[in-house]
Amino acid sequence: MYWTELWLPENVMRNGYEIHRALWQLFPNQCQRNFLFSVVERKHGSGARVLLQSNDLPVYLDDAKEKSTVVRGSKDLRGLTIQRGQYLRFRLVANPTKKIKDQNDPDRAIRVPHIGEENKIAWLTRKFEGVARICHAESANLAPIYFSKPGHRGKIQPVLFSGLIENENGDAFLAMMKEGVGAAKAFGCGLIQVSRA
Repeated sequence: MYWTELWLPENVMRNGYEIHRALWQLFPNQCQRNFLFSVVERKHGSGARVLLQSNDLPVYLDDAKEKSTVVRGSKDLRGLTIQRGQYLRFRLVANPTKKIKDQNDPDRAIRVPHIGEENKIAWLTRKFEGVARICHAESANLAPIYFSKPGHRGKIQPVLFSGLIENENGDAFLAMMKEGVGAAKAFGCGLIQVSRA
């Protein structure tokens, strides 16, 4: 597993699909997406700093520049270990949703966002169950993510979770980091960032 810092230009940042496509071009030999990402800092008019987590190293410099994505450097996390009982500060941009029946089509379920701090923290607690105990967590809505491609438009309401957790299962936590948390992973949700408390 690798963490890579990237800079994406403003023209890419306007559409969630374009962000995903630009990042996928860094892995030209992959048929399935095996990366997560999170927008760490957005500078309107110039672009955004992005943290990319991937199973493989992305292509570097010349190839990346041709695709308007600058790779700043990668950190090898393959030797990362997290111990049971270890306290970690965390940051997670997620899409906390639930499924409800579509009123127009009872056979179809649709995703709707959780509303209210209590419901969002309850969603997070369920996701971390058996993996980590949440000591403290808070949430804040981020700017909506808009996406469009021919025949389909949409909007995602990402939420920034941050706080302190106590790890309960190191292997399970690393697996969760690799897999990501919740839906909308293709649009910058699900990546868990951690640091020692």
